[in-house]
Amino acid sequence: NLPDNTRIWAVLGVFAAYNIFRKAAVLLARPHRIPQKTYLAAEKSANTFFIFLTLVLLLVASTATFLNAPQETVRATCVWLSALIYGLYLIRKVQIFISSCSLFAAFLYLCALEILPTGILVVSDIIF
Repeated sequence: NLPDNTRIWAVLGVFAAYNIFRKAAVLLARPHRIPQKTYLAAEKSANTFFIFLTLVLLLVASTATFLNAPQETVRATCVWLSALIYGLYLIRKVQIFISSCSLFAAFLYLCALEILPTGILVVSDIIF
């Protein structure tokens, strides 16, 4: 229910807070047993998936808007596509981590570095 100008700043603020929280999680729970090169590959894969997500959402939202789809349908479609691509990103990150450690350790690293910050973001959206 915020005005458009305020909404833009709120979204940017939430995005910045999420990235700061992720960086703090990396500093606290960085997997030292994983080689630096492998870890950087896992971290940089987020950029690749974000670019892909942006292109997909732009294509879907613009096409649906052009076809006069209801706004709620467009929003729901974009949310589900975001969740799907985020799930693919998590699977890829686990695969990268598994190349240097066990599945259990990779899952724990994933929980600390990705799932916890994202869970806090989602819970804050539900509460507020």
